[in-house]
Amino acid sequence: MIDIKTGHITIDSNNSINPNLTILELKNLNLGESQVETDFQNGWTSITVKNLKIENEYFLMTFSFFNSTIQVISFIVDQNPIQTNKSWWDHSIEKEKIKQKEYSDWLDREIGTKRKFNWGEIESVFDNKGGGSSIIMRYIKNK
Repeated sequence: MIDIKTGHITIDSNNSINPNLTILELKNLNLGESQVETDFQNGWTSITVKNLKIENEYFLMTFSFFNSTIQVISFIVDQNPIQTNKSWWDHSIEKEKIKQKEYSDWLDREIGTKRKFNWGEIESVFDNKGGGSSIIMRYIKNK
């Protein structure tokens, strides 16, 4: 799925995400069950794609663009469709730390233990302030 040499994410035989992806290109892919766009009015825009199925896994992916060019992809992955309507009663720091470990293990299986590449970096994170865990890909942009 993730090509560690190029930073491309293969969706299927016809579609992939690459470090030069634009907002318009992402929208034209029409991925997942839904896409929600948020324009932060400062050059940054995010598009969240719900339940994008790649092979046998489901992803909730947020693509963050600056001036229409992809900068960061954050995502969670599960074997089952991801439910986004859970309440805070379902949440706990302990559960999120377990998820963060699961995402780290997923990365180990998917790409190995290396996390920095010529195209950028990828890591499993637990956001203590936000209370959630995810995988973050950051693309390096040559100036």
